[in-house]
Amino acid sequence: MATTVSRRGAVVICEETYASQVLTLALQGYASPPLSRDGRSRRTRGSSSDEDPVHGDMINQDFRAGGPNLCVLPCHTLVMEESHPASVIWSTDPTFPKTISEILRKHRVEATSIGLFMRKSEVPHFSSEAPRSTVLIGANKTKQDDGWVQACIEIRGYLLRRQLPDVNVEIIDKRAVEEIFTFSVLPSDPIVPLWSEVCSRIMDFIGRQGWVALECFRRGTSYEASENPVTVILTVPYESEKDWKPVREQIVHILTQMKLPDVAVSIIHGEIFRASGDNLAVLPSNAWETEAQCGMSIGPLGSHETGSTLGAFIELLNPKNEWKRLALTCFHCIFEDRTNDPTLSPSDRTSE
Repeated sequence: MATTVSRRGAVVICEETYASQVLTLALQGYASPPLSRDGRSRRTRGSSSDEDPVHGDMINQDFRAGGPNLCVLPCHTLVMEESHPASVIWSTDPTFPKTISEILRKHRVEATSIGLFMRKSEVPHFSSEAPRSTVLIGANKTKQDDGWVQACIEIRGYLLRRQLPDVNVEIIDKRAVEEIFTFSVLPSDPIVPLWSEVCSRIMDFIGRQGWVALECFRRGTSYEASENPVTVILTVPYESEKDWKPVREQIVHILTQMKLPDVAVSIIHGEIFRASGDNLAVLPSNAWETEAQCGMSIGPLGSHETGSTLGAFIELLNPKNEWKRLALTCFHCIFEDRTNDPTLSPSDRTSE
């Protein structure tokens, strides 16, 4: 079973902390984090209380609760072997699932599904971790309180009494795994001409070590770039145990000073991922349905000769005073000999 150095260091969600762009009350949707005095909503590790959502050995996020060892979202849900002790009890003792259902009703959890599964993180960094046995409960979250985590604590106690110490409990709303899309900023975004200064001021504060990347994109849950907020994204190592909220607040302060209220701040856990083979190409589910996105491969599928990643979009002003948008990538996409590459169509082999 995977262990962690401390509860503060246990990563269960890639987003460490977040501050939205300045919002109005009219723009607040259901269950959005409440507005702070500066008009921004904030959350930390999936909790709009903006506090580390640890409750003993359980977590209590807005749309997910449970423990003691949950996988980092998003997760694969796998079938549990029939020979697993928990599976044997579940299938032979009708009081087992019944007791769990009664606990959920007691704490007014609106469960939509209950089952025993193996959970494994889809995040490449955690690919070596073994699947974790879990009582998985799908539910609808209708209000932000401690009902879910209290139910998890009671179910966990029941599992221990049934001699199942290695089985986790997880209650999750589908909103906990909404897909996030990342797009380049628009030329008209106010931060574009100011980014160099914004970046320099942030780096002066955070230094040159202890983080992975500092970027600015339009990022959110919409398929349309224009509907997602411009976001300053600071990526930090998965193993970091630092409290990043002061850094978030300093970035917000810099944005406020530079009159950029429409820019959000997101500090996330991540790493620079380098694929070295077809079997390592991890793509989101929409990779085959939408146009190329930053961070995705734009090389021919199956080609061992060429391949590249779309790093970003840039615009250059040509001598005719016209802006031309180009994709920034690496030299690996260059074909030295088009005529013999089997991954290219006949027309592409001869085109200039």
